Amino acid sequence: MGLVVDTAQDAAKDVADIILLKKDLKVIIEGINLGRQAFFNIVKFLRHTMTDNFGNFFTIGFLSFFLPFLPLTPLQILLTDFLTDLPLVALPTDWVSSIETRKLAKYQTKELFLLLFALSFISGMFMTVPYLIFKNSSPQFLRTIIFTATTLTGISIFYSIRTNDWFFKSKPSKWMHLTIFISTLFLFIFLYLPLSRFFEFSFLLPSYFLFLVFFNFFFFYSYR
Repeated sequence: MGLVVDTAQDAAKDVADIILLKKDLKVIIEGINLGRQAFFNIVKFLRHTMTDNFGNFFTIGFLSFFLPFLPLTPLQILLTDFLTDLPLVALPTDWVSSIETRKLAKYQTKELFLLLFALSFISGMFMTVPYLIFKNSSPQFLRTIIFTATTLTGISIFYSIRTNDWFFKSKPSKWMHLTIFISTLFLFIFLYLPLSRFFEFSFLLPSYFLFLVFFNFFFFYSYR
């Protein structure tokens, strides 16, 4: 592979593979690091999109065996997908640790599928807990419980899938924090403001909401 600088002769530049705009080989190292950062952020996107969507599909399918009605309406499924996918907007700004960029970037299909099945199994098992607690409630209230638990899980799992290390050792970008906060805020708005009637939500007591938050916290650590 031929390298020349921008001030080289035209004949040299014609046969070169890479033309450096600066007379510094550090530019190549910086380019490799930026490429690996972009690659890892793409992997994060695939992790979140596939695991979250497949996890929700598995959970709804699993609960359908026990419920005489749909666990979530189509409109509620679209809403939870919107809220859990909103942080993806800030994913290109996310920080990648130097430990990860030192390694050769590889797309590991086996790891992705193991993640899919592990998350789906844990998600399905944990969704049975609120179902068993509130199974005698009305369909509308039970859907509200399932929607809230599913959405909180999809939002918080973002902190885990974005790194191979423990989430508190890898600090997300400020835009990631902001979009996750906005998703949580929108969840609260859709549950407690007049928009809840449009989505057929029942009123959720604050104590129930806090229960689902702590429930989601245990799910998060069990998954990690």
